[in-house]
Amino acid sequence: KSMPTKNIDLAEPADKFELLYLLPFFLMLFATTISLQKPIVYGGKYASAFEDPRRVYILSGIYALAFVLAIPKIGVVLNNLKYLYTYALFLVYVVLSALWSTHPMKVFVFWGHSAATLLVCILCVYGLGGRDSRFARMMLFFSAMAVFASLATAVFYPQRGIMLIGTKLRWVGLTSHPNTLGALSLISVYASCFYLFCIRNKKIYQIVFTLSVIAASGICLIKSDSVTSIVLALATVLMLPILIRIIDSRTIVGQISWSMIIVGVMVVFLLFVYVITPEVYSINWLFERLGRSQTLTGRINLWEVAMKAIDEKPMLGWSFDSLTSFGKKFHISYGQFHDGYLDLLVRGGFVGVLLVIAILVQAMVNLTKLLKNNRRKFAGMIVLFGIIIGHNFSEASLARAPHLMWLMLTFLFCYVAIPERNNTNSQAECDKDAVAGSAAQVKDKKLEYV
Repeated sequence: KSMPTKNIDLAEPADKFELLYLLPFFLMLFATTISLQKPIVYGGKYASAFEDPRRVYILSGIYALAFVLAIPKIGVVLNNLKYLYTYALFLVYVVLSALWSTHPMKVFVFWGHSAATLLVCILCVYGLGGRDSRFARMMLFFSAMAVFASLATAVFYPQRGIMLIGTKLRWVGLTSHPNTLGALSLISVYASCFYLFCIRNKKIYQIVFTLSVIAASGICLIKSDSVTSIVLALATVLMLPILIRIIDSRTIVGQISWSMIIVGVMVVFLLFVYVITPEVYSINWLFERLGRSQTLTGRINLWEVAMKAIDEKPMLGWSFDSLTSFGKKFHISYGQFHDGYLDLLVRGGFVGVLLVIAILVQAMVNLTKLLKNNRRKFAGMIVLFGIIIGHNFSEASLARAPHLMWLMLTFLFCYVAIPERNNTNSQAECDKDAVAGSAAQVKDKKLEYV
């Protein structure tokens, strides 16, 4: 018997133009990472993509396209907002923060980016129609294009693709900063692993292509020297297949066994490293290998300033005006504090942090529902959730639009919250999962009988 879709509240026939609804999301994927200007140093400060007016024009075009596509589906968009209530509350709070900002227009600009990002993601989820394979293929394709182009730029046009920061040469590719290239490569690794481990019935050439994308992304990660992205990419490659193996084990005994094996292997590995090279566990060794000072390249000094700002306005923060009000008061200019949670406390205060936590909690609640009918999708989405949360520890990416990680979180939030449309293709994918699940259950029963 076929497994029903998660919800048929929005049941309607497949839209023959539905691929168009994916276009704004993937164009925005490029716009949040690729920069049209060469990264240069001026006034003791690195030029960023945020300061490129051409980027604003491109994003405005993408938002306009999304708005035009949304007009005939305005009923669907408005209906879906009831599933995204925590995000809507956050947008209301962003607008209210203009009341205590010294630059309210910048607050409205941030609100416009965030609201448009939400619209883009709603349309993307509509276009996907619950088909995980379509999302996996398109994410892999578009992220691979960006990574291969950045790799080629750094190799064949180093004047554009490589940046000197301090005494180190770091790759930027077609992005504006090494950490941006690191984030792009991280998402590319995730897309490759999601396709490789979560999607069934792949052909040999597809597997070879996916492995080549992982290799190219790995090169970009190493050359960009973006430590956070490197660590998260390694964790993704290791944990996603393990997580799938655990959740595919239908019995509690099997899940516990695999979990114990994983923990045991990790403990043995750590003990082995300690016996061979005990200095690895010293803090000095760690900082030397990361190429960082014990002040985390000056970030601890930034965090001290952030704490002073939080002490002055702990409840409501300094508003979402790109830290302009904060900079005017303290006579300094920071783009971020290299800790997304401190950054969010400075801008939104405890109220803003609670609203973002509410978004994360709602996403987690919806994610757990996937365990009932689509375990592999759950594994893929929970790993993406972990990537976004982990990346925000060192790079301010949550509630920072337009930003690649905020775009991905908004997409994930919509993807697991909005009910799937009841169409033929999504039904076929559910049928495949149902058949695979039934076969696994029969196998488990046979083993229990034996």
